[in-house]
Amino acid sequence: MDILIRTPVLSRAAYVRNRFVTSYIDKRLNFSLFELLHVNIQLNMCTIVYLLWLSLIFHAGATGPLCHMCDDVVMSSHCPTVGTCLDTEQCVVQKLRAPSHREYFKLGCIPRNACLQNQTTNVQPIGRRDENGSGDSAKLSALDMTSQVPGSRANPGDNVLCLECANDANDQLGKCGSSPPNSRRCLHCNSVANPRDCDSVVECAFDENCFIGLQPTSPVDQTLTYTMGCQRNAVCRGLSLVHHTIGCIECCSTSYCNHVCNDSALKTTTHVPLVTITMATVNHKPVVTIVGPASADYNTSVSLTCQTDVHVDQYYWTLDAHLLITARSSTLTIPAVNANSTGTYRCTAIRNGQSGYESGYAEHKVDINPKPGHVISFTKQVDHQSGVVTFTCVYDGYPLPTIDWSFSGVSGTHLVTDIHINDARSFGIISTYNSVFHDGNYTCGAKNYLGGDSKTVMLP
Repeated sequence: MDILIRTPVLSRAAYVRNRFVTSYIDKRLNFSLFELLHVNIQLNMCTIVYLLWLSLIFHAGATGPLCHMCDDVVMSSHCPTVGTCLDTEQCVVQKLRAPSHREYFKLGCIPRNACLQNQTTNVQPIGRRDENGSGDSAKLSALDMTSQVPGSRANPGDNVLCLECANDANDQLGKCGSSPPNSRRCLHCNSVANPRDCDSVVECAFDENCFIGLQPTSPVDQTLTYTMGCQRNAVCRGLSLVHHTIGCIECCSTSYCNHVCNDSALKTTTHVPLVTITMATVNHKPVVTIVGPASADYNTSVSLTCQTDVHVDQYYWTLDAHLLITARSSTLTIPAVNANSTGTYRCTAIRNGQSGYESGYAEHKVDINPKPGHVISFTKQVDHQSGVVTFTCVYDGYPLPTIDWSFSGVSGTHLVTDIHINDARSFGIISTYNSVFHDGNYTCGAKNYLGGDSKTVMLP
C-alpha cells in the first residue's frame, strides 16, 4: 500500500525564522523519498523525524530550477511565491477538483522521473473510477509536490484533472489551461543575504524592468545586502551609464531574471568599507568643467559642452537631478530654452582607470533672460471671395507677457463679438466680413512686469 508521510505544521514565527523549513518541510520528504511511496513498509515517528532532518540539510543547498510554490490558488498566475528545487527535480502544476466541484491549482517541485511518468491532461472525470477505486484519478490524487504551505496535501477525495511538468517558474504559468500574465514578473525582496533567499514575486508595470542591487543595509552599517524588485526603465537606462565598484547593480528584461546577479563580482553578502561603494576613486578622477551661456532668450537654442582634463569613456547629463536619457555625448543642445528646460545641469564624465571606473562632474545653471513684452509683428489677410479675415500676432518676452486685443472703428471701441481668438491670443478670425461692423483699427499688445508694446492693423 502507499505510505503517507505527514510533516508537522509549523507556526508562522517558525516560517519567518527559516524559509527552508516552510519551503521543504511541507511535503518535500514525500518526493525526496518518492520511492518509499510505493514500498510496503512502516516507518515510526523517530524514523520520520530523522529522514526529515536529513532532507532539510540536503535541500538547503538546492541548485535546481526556480519554481512557483503554492497549494491552493484559483489560477497559476495568482501564485505569489517561488522557491529553488533540487537539481534532480523540475517544476510542476496540478489542477484539482474537490468533491464540491471547486477547481484549484497546486504548484511546486517534483522529481523529474515522477513528473514524466505521471504527466497527463486527460484524467478520468469525477465518478469514473475502476471497481476497486484505484483508477488513474485515484492514483494521481495521492501524488503530491513540494510547495509553501506547511502540512498541505491534496485533500482526500480531490481528483487531479491535470498534471504538467514545466521547465521553470515562467513556464508553469501557462500549464494546465492557465493563461500566462502579460506583465513582467520579478522577484521582490529587501535586505536579503543571497538572491536565492528571495521567495516573493511581484508584477511590474509596463514601463518597468526587473532590478537587483547590492546595497548597504544602513548608512552606518558596512553590511551589503540585496534589494530586488521592479525599476522604471528610465532609471535602468541611467544605471547602464553609471559604473560602480560594489559588484551588482543591474536591471534585466525577462521575468524572474533578477534571481541572480549576472555581474561577475560579489554574489553574496559581505563587509566592505563604505568608501568602495562610491562611483569614483579619489585618485585620477576627471576634472570636469561645463562651457556655455548662463542665460539665453526665451525659446532660443543653447549648447553646453562638458570638458575634461583627461580622456573619458562616457558622459551623462541630468537636469535638476533628472536623467536626460538621450544626452550621452560631451555636448548637450537645448533646442528651445523655456520654463521646462531651465535649472541646474550636471555633466558626469566616467573613465576606465587602472584601479576601476572613475568619475567627476560639474554643474551649470541655465536661466532665461528677462525681457519686456514685445509684439514682433501683427498682420491681417482678407479673402474677398469667401469674406474671411484672419489676424496673426507674433510676440515674445519673458516672463511670458499678457496679450490683449482691442478695436476702434465706426461701430465703436468694443472688439467685435464675431472675431474668434485662440487661447494663445496669437491668431484671430472673422468668418464673414462686413465693412459696416468690421472696418477700423485692430491692435495686439504684449505686456509683462518689465513693460510692453503693441502694433495696429486697419481694415479695410
